[in-house]
Amino acid sequence: MPKVAALTPPKIAKVLEKKGFVLDRTSGSHHIYYNPEVKRRVVVPFHKKISQRVPPLPF
Repeated sequence: MPKVAALTPPKIAKVLEKKGFVLDRTSGSHHIYYNPEVKRRVVVPFHKKISQRVPPLPF
């Protein structure tokens, strides 16, 4: 099985914005993105250091 590339929160945010998500609000170190077309929310943790790999987005 191939290794999954590590994604940083800014990269995830950039992909979400390209897919039509907008930054709805922030709650502490978490940014909540909302897509009004499909009425979905995605929470992206913006911590200073991420020790785990983030799986690729399903779209």
